[in-house]
Amino acid sequence: MKTTPQISVLLLCAALLPLGGCVISDFDVARERAEFHYSFDLSPKGRVSLDSFNGAIEVEGWDQNRVEISGTKYAATKELLERLRIETHNDADRVEVRAIRPSELRGNMGARLTVKMPKTAELDRVVTSNGSVTVTDVAAAPRVKTSNGGIDMNSVHGPLVLRSSNGHINVEHAEAAVEAETSNSSIKIHSAASAPIRASSSNGSITLDLGQAPKHDIRAHTSNSSITLHMPESSAARIKADTSNNSIQSDFDVAATSDGRKKSHLSGTIGTGGPTIELSTSNGGIRLTKGI
Repeated sequence: MKTTPQISVLLLCAALLPLGGCVISDFDVARERAEFHYSFDLSPKGRVSLDSFNGAIEVEGWDQNRVEISGTKYAATKELLERLRIETHNDADRVEVRAIRPSELRGNMGARLTVKMPKTAELDRVVTSNGSVTVTDVAAAPRVKTSNGGIDMNSVHGPLVLRSSNGHINVEHAEAAVEAETSNSSIKIHSAASAPIRASSSNGSITLDLGQAPKHDIRAHTSNSSITLHMPESSAARIKADTSNNSIQSDFDVAATSDGRKKSHLSGTIGTGGPTIELSTSNGGIRLTKGI
């Protein structure tokens, strides 16, 4: 019997089920696909907006004043593929790309996007579902959202607001404020600057690496998992940390106020005090360490 690629994927996943199973995306088993490509000039300080569904989005900054979009749309049938539209709008200061699902039709469909854009431009909005988002070396990405997919950001210079569900959030070399929220997965943030951080997860660990002593408030909350905060030895702050059914460990000397919950509660000052650091979890430990 001839085995098609789609059947091979299904057979492989069936074999892996005893080991924990695997995720099969609609893209992997789609019968119909079509490639698309667009190229638009954009001013160095322009904006780019991307809106898709059921597919990953990858964005990379480069030194050209042009936006290059390559992608693949897919569907279960030719009819669905033809009705799935890729809509674009552009002028000298803005480029918008949207994958439009036909409202009256249902079935497996979606689109993947790979984008190159001026590294000095702003990635104004990125939205997808059932796919990851990866962004590298752009001026800012203030609105990034996906579901059932992870978010990976590297060397994004401006503020970040990141939302996912059932997907991790990883941020490398952040240079401005970061706000990150997910569920059922982890958050890892490395901040190269002293900037505000807010991180929230459910059923996922949170790890924060600070390249500089904090000068702005930091807040992290999760449930059923741990929180780890790495800071320079010279850091000074006001700390408030709470957990339940676990303990708090600190490499820093804390002038603490005790309320009888020494293992599960820590409140006081590190060094001379400063911005507020609030860390809270349930059923997970909290650890403060020196250095990165």
